Amino acid sequence: MQKKTQLDNFGQRVLDFRHILSFPEDLLELYRKGIAELSEMLGKHETSAKEIAISVFDRIEQVEHRIKAYVTMTKNEALRMAEKADQELSSGTEKPFPAFRYQ
Repeated sequence: MQKKTQLDNFGQRVLDFRHILSFPEDLLELYRKGIAELSEMLGKHETSAKEIAISVFDRIEQVEHRIKAYVTMTKNEALRMAEKADQELSSGTEKPFPAFRYQ
């Protein structure tokens, strides 16, 4: 029988910690959703652009060491842009995903 270490169940403790901070577990997987579903969730105020960005960057951090898909990541800039989008959404001046305009 193996002796338990402090790192046992570390991932579960992280999820428990985020739950305490009102970061529901399903938001951890926003990166899996498509743009139409995310747009709908933003419109209903079920999530925020910042939560989506955090979810995506969390996932990148989980897998980037294996896939090495990014040369440069601009996480801080992306989070600033997400906060600005959230402000515009909450003020009613913009619709979800303003960058995706169709012609």
